[in-house]
Amino acid sequence: MKKLKVALITLLLLGSIDVLAFDPIGLGVGFDGSPIGSGHSKVPVVPPSLWQEGHQILFEANHSDYTLDIVQDGEVVYSTFVPSSTTLVTLPVFLSGECEILLYSSSAYYFYGYIIL
Repeated sequence: MKKLKVALITLLLLGSIDVLAFDPIGLGVGFDGSPIGSGHSKVPVVPPSLWQEGHQILFEANHSDYTLDIVQDGEVVYSTFVPSSTTLVTLPVFLSGECEILLYSSSAYYFYGYIIL
């Protein structure tokens, strides 16, 4: 919740984005099966906070670097790198309908959710 407040305050201070127009995107956590360290993590994996307005995806401030994939009918139709300094990504207008959004970082975990464009 603290991250959400920080992200919203940051965006409100910037003034160029109407944060209240964005809807939250619920993300799940997946694991690609790669070995991780020497056992179970003591800290739970927490998905990043994302919001959507049309074809714009808003990331919380200070997130990790991600590769963002948009999947339709089991096929990646769009992919882009999202550096940690980026808070707003605009998806191409040729994307439409229900899509799966996948976020990959350098860890063995990935995040997934569904959006409608």
